[in-house]
Parts: sequence; structure tokens; C-alpha cells
Amino acid sequence: MSKIRQTAFLSAVLVLIFGVAGALRAQTGTGLITGAITDPSGAVVPQVKVTIKNQATGMTWNTTTSSAGKYTVTALPVGVYTVTAKRQGFRSAQQSDINLSVGETASVDFKLAVGSVTQTVNVRANSVTINTVTASQTQLVGERQISNLPLNGRNFTEFLTLNAGTVSSPGAEAGSMREGKGTGYNVNGNRTSSVNFTLDGLVNTDVTLGDPAVILS
Repeated sequence: MSKIRQTAFLSAVLVLIFGVAGALRAQTGTGLITGAITDPSGAVVPQVKVTIKNQATGMTWNTTTSSAGKYTVTALPVGVYTVTAKRQGFRSAQQSDINLSVGETASVDFKLAVGSVTQTVNVRANSVTINTVTASQTQLVGERQISNLPLNGRNFTEFLTLNAGTVSSPGAEAGSMREGKGTGYNVNGNRTSSVNFTLDGLVNTDVTLGDPAVILS
């Protein structure tokens, strides 16, 4: 094998390896937890040790707040979490039962009280998490809804209309290539061409007919 062919073959192998690795990372449904930590006067508190623990698996993630008193932990698997904040000179603070769904950003802020680090203030999270970090809207369709709600032709994309601001677009029917399955959707007034479908983090949008629809197999 010539040197040029060897180099080309090696390059192709590297592209394949890194491409597969990227695809594997993208197939994980995750969310993130972020927040800010202040003292009783409202001043930011840097260098606070923040521990995030999955209540079901016991796995933990550790970080510290920045000079602006903020922290962020990304790529957290879906689950229920407890967040603990500790710094010398302040009481420890803990918030539990933080339910994190796919693609969700949970904002967990703390106001540390002055005292011994051995003293802990425990707070249970609200049943509804309000995202104050991004303008994105997410909604999780649960198993009970999937099992009990009637669907037109048992097409799962109809669940999109459960999300506020989403309506189906009958003029964008999928056509014979997908055996009549699927339709176009308008989200918050955007065109159907602005919709993108993903499956396990990978693009799963069929645009062969001009109006995006989920690829059905």
C-alpha cells in the first residue's frame, strides 16, 4: 500500500472513530442544573462547593461557584436530584427532589446564612420547576398520556399538539413516501419548515417533500 493510500486510509479510520464517538454522546438524553449563591445581604459568594447527587443512583457531580457566585453542571441524566452548597463560615444549604427531564434546565439558587458549616438548611424543591435561565419551552409526555390518550391513526407525532402554541398544519401532509403518516406542525407561529425532529439526540427530520416530518420506519 502506497504512503498516500496509507495516509488516506488512516484519515478515514480516524473520521469514523470520532464520528461514532460523537454520535454516542449525542444519543444521551440529559438536562442541566444551574444557579447562583448569595449571602444574606445579597452579595455573591464565590468558591462555594456545590454537590449534585442523583437520588436514585447515588452518583454525584462536584463543582464550585465562579467569582460571580454562579455554577452550572451539564449533561446530567434524567432523574431526581439533591443539590448541596457548602462554604466555610456559612451554614450548608440543601435542596432535594429536583426533577430533571430531557433537555430541561433547572435553576437552583441558594442564599447562605452565616453560621457553622456543620449546620444545614434543608429545602424541598417545588413540584413545578420554573426555568429562569433560558427562553426555551420543554414538555415531557408521560407514559400514562401515551397509553390513555386517543390518537388519529396512532401517530405519535400528534402528541406535539399537547404543547402550548403547537398546532397541526393539514396542508403539509406527508404523502405517499411515508404512507400518509405524519403532518406538518406550526410552533408558536413559526413555519412548518422551522420544525426539527431528533431521535436520541440525532437529527430525524425527513425533508424530502419540503415540509419537515419525523422519519417513520
